[in-house]
Amino acid sequence: KAKAQGLLSGLNIPNKKPDEPLLEWAATLASEIPGCEVTLHYSLKHQRGNGDPADVFSRWCQEAIRVGVRRALLVTGPRGPRQDAVWVLERLAKQHPAPGRLRLGVAFNACLPTDEEREAERQRLVRKLRTGLVDDVWLNTGVDEELLRTGIAFVRSAAAELRLSQLELFASVMLPSEAQLRQMNERPWNGVQFSKEFLGSVQGMGRETGRALRVFREQDVEPIVESKVRNYEDLSKLEALLNGDGKQLESLLGATGNSTVAADAWAAHDAAEAKQRGTTGVNNGYREAGSVDQRGTFSEKDAGKNRFTRVPASDAADAPAGDAAPRRFGSSRRRWGQRRECQG
Repeated sequence: KAKAQGLLSGLNIPNKKPDEPLLEWAATLASEIPGCEVTLHYSLKHQRGNGDPADVFSRWCQEAIRVGVRRALLVTGPRGPRQDAVWVLERLAKQHPAPGRLRLGVAFNACLPTDEEREAERQRLVRKLRTGLVDDVWLNTGVDEELLRTGIAFVRSAAAELRLSQLELFASVMLPSEAQLRQMNERPWNGVQFSKEFLGSVQGMGRETGRALRVFREQDVEPIVESKVRNYEDLSKLEALLNGDGKQLESLLGATGNSTVAADAWAAHDAAEAKQRGTTGVNNGYREAGSVDQRGTFSEKDAGKNRFTRVPASDAADAPAGDAAPRRFGSSRRRWGQRRECQG
């Protein structure tokens, strides 16, 4: 259903622990959902002890291609090895493991809390890009509009300087929910910073996420949804969020108490969205003007060029039993891992 509605462009499989059957999961998804792009994550933290890390990664990429994977995200992982993502890429030294067949991606956190941390992150990204192996940059989740714009501009500038004209950008967002909000308050992901409004309520979480999505629309950055999308109710929330329909999302979230304040905030959000569409020609979707119905009629061929969102593999499969309910693949896992998996 998500694919039919134009909400799904691909599925990501994170590497959250050692010895996961990543390639088996990818092969299953490629078989069960033909035409849906599968991205595999490779965490150096969980791939230790198998020989030279660069050689092992290169061989793994070859195996990934054979099961239908077209993108791979290389990350170090939290408290990962000294031979990190930068080391592996520099070790390969322009020797792409599968040129033209597999796009390699790296993580970038634009919303770190201090200038020093952000500068160190930028320098790490430049080193990665200079290897000539990076095709995609995946931004960690964050909702600070200024830092997101600055980070995206830096990536674009660095890519232009290094003549990486085909570089693509992705960015993480979360679907508002009480469970996700509680986790961000009690067990926040490493290196992730959120505003008081975001952490104060699911409605605030929705508004702040909507603002981040507006930045991504403006900057032609494809969003990836890290939260679980378990059923058709969640799918409706996702559609409202991606379409910038604040009033509908507010209704689906079941706003109470501060509903008047929340409605006023969403009205301002919607006005900004309408102004943006009027001045740039951007409509409800990413990279393509049109209605929800138009996006829902995209062919599989078109979907490769007109992506709108990605969700974690298990999340897209968690629909209720019944007619046309998707099948669940493997164990429950969240797209891009927990945000901890994206420490690049």
